[in-house]
Amino acid sequence: MTRPADKDRLIWLLQEQSRSSNRNVRSTLKLSDDRYAKIKQELLDEKLIEKVRGQGGGVQITARGMKEKTLPDAVSSVENEKALYTPFVAILDAEAAENEEAALVIDTSGLRKSGKWSNPDVTKISVRKFPILKTHRVILTTYELKQWKRWNVESVFEAASQRRFAHEAYVVLEWAKGEEVVGLEEIISVCSRFGVGLLTLHPYYSSFRYAIQLDAEKHATSDDYVEEYLGYVFEKNVDARKSYESLCMAEGV
Repeated sequence: MTRPADKDRLIWLLQEQSRSSNRNVRSTLKLSDDRYAKIKQELLDEKLIEKVRGQGGGVQITARGMKEKTLPDAVSSVENEKALYTPFVAILDAEAAENEEAALVIDTSGLRKSGKWSNPDVTKISVRKFPILKTHRVILTTYELKQWKRWNVESVFEAASQRRFAHEAYVVLEWAKGEEVVGLEEIISVCSRFGVGLLTLHPYYSSFRYAIQLDAEKHATSDDYVEEYLGYVFEKNVDARKSYESLCMAEGV
């Protein structure tokens, strides 16, 4: 795929972030000082961006700039977000099998528990045994998936809300085939603030594979919340309950 023009890359970056420091733009797009100064001035002249004062200076997108179409070849590999769930579940299943991890991965996107941002798209239930301590723990990891260019910082808030019952929570962003991973500085910063992990999901042959942009912080959630969430999941998905019980039996739990 032909590399997008630097002007398009800068506009796209600001369309995703709204504003950014000059230093961050240069670093993210890997531009020399002279090259950045040139395209920045061109975009200022075209009134597609405007300067931001203070804190070292920066730029932000204008209303006119938001209407610009950039990266025309960068398209999603799926028709809608829902089409990402099944392949992502398969990826996590294969990973658990390869690592000999006792885990169950469930598409929980169809759950409609009351409250805003209350159900993750995918939930992974891991059963970890501690033979010396003669005990075990159930670990929940949740994943909030977003289709290419249909995500923003609010995605992090969705994932963060799931830390009420999840030990680890991730945002998963589909990335267009052949495109550089750029423009994530703001969302990574917000993820760090809330302890949420960030993955990018990339087309790979007939499926996908993910890249870790930020590991999730492990969270010591209350067992009561874990019990409540799993009770709701298993109430709505009887097959998942049976699979979980079989998993526990196989692990001698």
